[in-house]
Amino acid sequence: MYPGQQDFYRYFASRANENRRRRPIFDPTGEYSLGTFASSTIGLVANQATKFISFQPTNVELLEDREVQLFMDEAQRKVLAVFNNPRTRFYTNLYTVAKLTGAFGTGMLMMDIDEDNVIRFRSESPKNYNYTEDFTGSVDEVFFEREYTVAMLKSKAETDDWEIPGDILSRNDDDKVRIVRHILRNPDFDPNAEFATVKTAKYHSNYYLKEEKTLIRQGFHNERPVAVSHWDRIENEKWPDSPGRVALGNVKMMQAADRAMIVAMEKELKPTLFLSSEAKFGKLDTSAGAVNVGRGNPNDSVREMRTNGAGVTNAFAWMETKRQQIRTAFYVDVFQTAMDINMTATEAAIRNQERLRSVAPKMAKFQADIIGPAAEMVLIELIRRGELIVPRALAEDPGELRVSYMNPLAQAQRLEDANNILQYFQDLAAVGQVYPEVFDRVDPDSVATEMAEIRGVPERIMRPKQTSGEDVGYQDIREQRAQAQQQQQALQATQQVAEVAGAVQDIQG
Repeated sequence: MYPGQQDFYRYFASRANENRRRRPIFDPTGEYSLGTFASSTIGLVANQATKFISFQPTNVELLEDREVQLFMDEAQRKVLAVFNNPRTRFYTNLYTVAKLTGAFGTGMLMMDIDEDNVIRFRSESPKNYNYTEDFTGSVDEVFFEREYTVAMLKSKAETDDWEIPGDILSRNDDDKVRIVRHILRNPDFDPNAEFATVKTAKYHSNYYLKEEKTLIRQGFHNERPVAVSHWDRIENEKWPDSPGRVALGNVKMMQAADRAMIVAMEKELKPTLFLSSEAKFGKLDTSAGAVNVGRGNPNDSVREMRTNGAGVTNAFAWMETKRQQIRTAFYVDVFQTAMDINMTATEAAIRNQERLRSVAPKMAKFQADIIGPAAEMVLIELIRRGELIVPRALAEDPGELRVSYMNPLAQAQRLEDANNILQYFQDLAAVGQVYPEVFDRVDPDSVATEMAEIRGVPERIMRPKQTSGEDVGYQDIREQRAQAQQQQQALQATQQVAEVAGAVQDIQG
């Protein structure tokens, strides 16, 4: 299903045979389904054309602060700008992580600080890393192993201050050296430190020469620079359940079936030939296109040995059933559900919401494992660089910011709330014709806020409650409107009094 990661299962012992990684693949249904799974997953949780994440404070009262509202919009815009920057390679590596998760149940996204592009993203192959978990099931320590040439280590020693032993640097530039990177929590982490250092940072990132077990560089991170996705959780199992594992039996069966089908079809197209009906010397050759010669009458005609083809015809239907089961394991039938052209827009929307809700639990876990940590990492780095200035109200609050998801998947889950609100108003409208006082139960401002949040409306196009700077508050607009109405009513009353007085004078005169 993923021959690009063939070393993980060691299909071929020699790396020189990498160009043969597809040699045992006769049926591509597994590969196609995995690709559709990965691309559809990214389309649902991180569609590049949409604003699929935002940020919200845990203290909801801060959402009334206009500075906090504008900060949230600015944070969303700048974090998405980092994701959309081609040089960060976010979407390229996110697609690979989705494929790894679909195939092996686990995918890993590395997030390293980049002075030019804020964050540099990189996916890791399962053959290159290992990890441990704590009692809560969270990733605790991560180990990476990678091969460097001596020439690359010399460059690292000059530019990144790697402490490479002299006996390593004296080797030929083409010689290979294995480096292990170990990411772990710092036991001496100080959350109150003004500046993060190796001693006070939250995470350490240590580099070792594998053979010599020598520390050659020690780095640090304020946040964990790695995000790990798990498709499903199986206790004490490093590679959990996945769509690939569910489909594996059928995928292997399809490879054998396709191979046998090729042989059967070849025999139908090039049948075995008999030149004589009498016994022949040697073993009978029944391969496609074979000619068996015996001791018979020279006038005997050449005959073909054919089957009735029923087995091949029946096999096609059976194989298509297995292919459909593979697609189902990868949710292809859900991702690519066809809509009836005769459906109304409402029916199509309802069908689409049902389709998305059926995969929501799994997709939501992937976005929480990968998208959330990536967004938090970018946000923290932007704040550290001073590209985002945290408002005082938010900085002094003991709570924290959380990532809020606004992708099609999250909206499909929230649209049910929007539909319930709209249905409720329709019900009230029917009752309100007889009992108008039922509308007193509804707070219009709360309805507007809730619907805006469900629809993912940007805060900057919403008016604040009170006037702040150049932004006029909607309460002030209401007060001005009320004053204008009062003045208008007073003017009308004055005009009426003047008209009555004039009429009285006319009568008296």
